[in-house]
Amino acid sequence: MTSSGATLQLTDFAFYPETGDLFAVENTNNNLYRFSFDGAGNASFSLVGSTGLSGTTTFGAQYFDKSGFMYISNNGDGIIYRIDLRDLSDLKPSAEFFAQGPSSNQNDGARCASAPVVASNTDFGDAPDSYKTSLTENGPRHFVGPNFILGSIVDTEGEALVSPSSDDNDGSDDEDGITFNSELKQGSDALIQITVGGGANGYVSGWFDWNQNGKFDQESEQAIVDEWLAPGPHSIKFRVPETAVAGSTWARFRIGRDTGLKSFGGVTDGEVEDYSVTIEEQTLTHSYYPGEGEWATLAYEDNWPNKGDFDFNDVVLYYRVDTVSNSDGNIVRYDISGKLQAYGASFSNGFAVQLDEIPRGAVDEALTKLVVSDKTQHSANVLEAGQTNAVAIISSNLKDAIPAPTCSGSSGTYYRVWRGCNDDAADQFTFEVSIPFTTPLASGPEMPLNPFIFAPEGRYHGSSFSEEFPGRDLEIHLKGDCLTSLASESFFSTQEDTSSYSVANCPGPNCDSYRTSNGTPWGLVIEDNWMHPSERINILTAYPELEGYATSGGSSNQNWFIRSKAVEAKLFE
Repeated sequence: MTSSGATLQLTDFAFYPETGDLFAVENTNNNLYRFSFDGAGNASFSLVGSTGLSGTTTFGAQYFDKSGFMYISNNGDGIIYRIDLRDLSDLKPSAEFFAQGPSSNQNDGARCASAPVVASNTDFGDAPDSYKTSLTENGPRHFVGPNFILGSIVDTEGEALVSPSSDDNDGSDDEDGITFNSELKQGSDALIQITVGGGANGYVSGWFDWNQNGKFDQESEQAIVDEWLAPGPHSIKFRVPETAVAGSTWARFRIGRDTGLKSFGGVTDGEVEDYSVTIEEQTLTHSYYPGEGEWATLAYEDNWPNKGDFDFNDVVLYYRVDTVSNSDGNIVRYDISGKLQAYGASFSNGFAVQLDEIPRGAVDEALTKLVVSDKTQHSANVLEAGQTNAVAIISSNLKDAIPAPTCSGSSGTYYRVWRGCNDDAADQFTFEVSIPFTTPLASGPEMPLNPFIFAPEGRYHGSSFSEEFPGRDLEIHLKGDCLTSLASESFFSTQEDTSSYSVANCPGPNCDSYRTSNGTPWGLVIEDNWMHPSERINILTAYPELEGYATSGGSSNQNWFIRSKAVEAKLFE
């Protein structure tokens, strides 16, 4: 084939061992081609298929090993891919990540086609080979150095010693980086301790074969993703899927210097550890407030015991509670989730939920878990110290979650409150907090539990009362809800609050708290996706029927909050 007849953009090619067949991966479309030659020296090529790779590439180094695996190296990022061409009658053009190599402007590679691929100073896993453990199966492997170690021991092999012929029982077991501190139960959170050795921070990832099909699915079975951990022990939490199959299975953990580790493939530095684990059977049921896939809306005015502008957009959150029960009907945990919808407060406010009449000691504190914006806060102290009842702190200061305004007409560090200024993306702060119990509860508090906002310590909260920095003394709950044991009762029946709060009556139907003289509250719960008033618009102006609802004790105007009852021009949108 002459150069004038060439239509492929190639920077290298490779001869198949023994047969002399020529293969190449083209740069523009990343397809694999096979070349044929006749006796006169003429060449033709045919498409084998797509490698599955995309983007602009230059495969400057392409070569085979003696088994018939083809390797291609991308100059731009240095990644080496492997293509399984061991069976020439059934070619498989799909390329998979093999190892991280050096990037360069120019790259070339060659190797003796009859030479075996041998690893040196390399750590392998030891799970069964269905999990891609051996080098032949492109198993996980790390060139061993002084850093990026799980635990204190790491060994090296020329090839993986896969179970049941691993080194776990011969005195050279190096699986010492992971400690399982709780059972792995279907549908429950689990706690492990990851100990990082060496002298450098590293990224840790972990996989579990939840469905016991003998492999790690990269999309659904990665329980730990790129946790950046310093040397020393770390408590890490994750949820075992309810669909996980009970019985024995395998888990794999890797540490390295870079993000994006897969459960297979080679990288420089780090360690891989495989563990045989057991999944315990557990049957769970779920009861959702206000409904599965639905949201209630919480809205607060933070000037209590003053009304302030009474626009009820100081803190607005969507809110849902999942009551999780076992086969006996007893409550094993609450999963409380939500997302910030608006923040129109000048003051800083935290957000928390109290479980009325559930002692703090009834909660399995080690397994409480807080997830903020899809990131598990492993080191967060979910339960507030010094409380009698269980109080889950979801945010100590929601104002920290507010993005800077991006549209004209907005001012201050407010979020989604100025009418006509809706280009600040929603979901800046989402959360899920899990509160499990050491012993399942026969019953629990009424919904929506007891969500409230509070003043953070050391933050200014107005000059309308003597304590300009009230800290945890100041809590604002829904009407008729009770304080936590850290709050002060001294604000009741002062300024515009006319409630007669008594600990003896709370919680319960006679708990009188957080109301004005006409019965309007400082906190609202609406079992729907509610549209809050625009900034500085009194809620009674935006929703005129609310006052009649409040003064009647809720017997009239019960649908005051629906959009058709509102003054549209007064709402945020």
